[in-house]
Amino acid sequence: MLLKNCAYLVTQDDKRRVLRGYSVKIDGDTIVKIGRVMRASRGEEVIDCSDKVVLPGLINTHTHLGMHSLRGICDDAELCDWLDIVVKEE
Repeated sequence: MLLKNCAYLVTQDDKRRVLRGYSVKIDGDTIVKIGRVMRASRGEEVIDCSDKVVLPGLINTHTHLGMHSLRGICDDAELCDWLDIVVKEE
């Protein structure tokens, strides 16, 4: 897949650069190349990103800070069972 001519490409390099007008070549779930001018391979899917922002996948974007301290407690339990263990009524 080729994401061509990204309006903005948000990187995760050491400087956290935001690049303009770059393209991204992806093979499966791996970024294989980033560059200014790239041509698509025969049969490769091409997406025009000239009006798009391309950024890394957002992982764990729904975390409740208060629950962080309870991490690892009964991770394999269903919600109601977990609540019974964590929130004990007295």
